[in-house]
Amino acid sequence: MKILVSINAFKGAVSTVLATDTVSEELLKSGLLVEKCYIADGGDGSVDVAASMGANLKYYDTYDPLMRPIKAPIAWFGKTALIEMAKASGIALIRPEERNPLKTTSFGTGVLIKKAIEEGAQEIILGIGGSATVDGGIGMLTALDFKFLDSKGNPSWIGGESLQNIKTIVKSPINFPKITIASDVTNPLLGTNGASYVFGPQKGADSKMVEFLDNALAHFNDLTKK
Repeated sequence: MKILVSINAFKGAVSTVLATDTVSEELLKSGLLVEKCYIADGGDGSVDVAASMGANLKYYDTYDPLMRPIKAPIAWFGKTALIEMAKASGIALIRPEERNPLKTTSFGTGVLIKKAIEEGAQEIILGIGGSATVDGGIGMLTALDFKFLDSKGNPSWIGGESLQNIKTIVKSPINFPKITIASDVTNPLLGTNGASYVFGPQKGADSKMVEFLDNALAHFNDLTKK
């Protein structure tokens, strides 16, 4: 008998590589034929899968969801850069007691995108699963030279709590390459099936935070339409 082992990562706990390798090793001990295939859904492990497919991994200075300096990889296939949000802005990078989407930011992911652009990426594939954030991407966009300003003209971009204070958005001067989003969900931005209600609790949001974030994202949504 031949068995194919292909296991997705367990969010914030076990990587696809560790899970797939561990199960494969135990099956091999039983005398079975085993073939491994690492898999990812745009979240944890996407860069690891790319590396197993021959991508060139390069590490860059960036920031975790609480703006602490870290190094995170970009997987390169020629001029195509695969960036995994979980590697810079992921929930696995912070302790359970630090989970608070009012404070966590996607800035570090934006730093990686900017590095890829500076190195000549013609296409960026961005895996957006496994994040610790519900900030509407304003942290990421700030790293990419967008500006989000409050009523007094001060920057307002750190964490989901900043969304409600934004009055003005200044577009980035960067000439962006093609960007493809890798995701396995179809949730809308707002409402009970939206970002705050579905994903907020796993990122540390209580019921009051969830409602606040949904309202804040609705405000941000209105601004982007204008």
